[in-house]
Amino acid sequence: LTKLEKVRVNAVSHLADLQKLLATVNANLDSKPQTTRTFERLPSRIGGRVLLIETVAITHFFAQDKVVFAQNVDGKQFPLDFSITELERKLDSKVFVRVHRNALVNSNFVEEVHGWFSGSVLIRLKDKRKTEIAVARDRVKMLKDFLGM
Repeated sequence: LTKLEKVRVNAVSHLADLQKLLATVNANLDSKPQTTRTFERLPSRIGGRVLLIETVAITHFFAQDKVVFAQNVDGKQFPLDFSITELERKLDSKVFVRVHRNALVNSNFVEEVHGWFSGSVLIRLKDKRKTEIAVARDRVKMLKDFLGM
């Protein structure tokens, strides 16, 4: 074999070894349980008290005047010390979906989705207030996929 052929044979051999190693790493990653912890309850500071709010009872989160609030099914609103982005990362991604830069919705409480203007969408939630939230145009397709529409 010429030197060039030997280099090619070695390169192919190394490539095969790398492919095996990559397959092993991917298999190990897939078999490891998720260690990311999601919030099940969130603290809300009201006066000198801290209330723990169950995330399953929260219909949505919204930001207003630089404060993030959680709203429950009864329409009660609780101020939080988290950003919408932090909540999006720490809440169950199979349940909570970001629909706007200032809103994160619990998909279990989405009652209705209907078209609005300029290709955007409005969602209505199953809560006492029948809350309506505008979905950002760039998130409409993702929301429809998330809801299986």
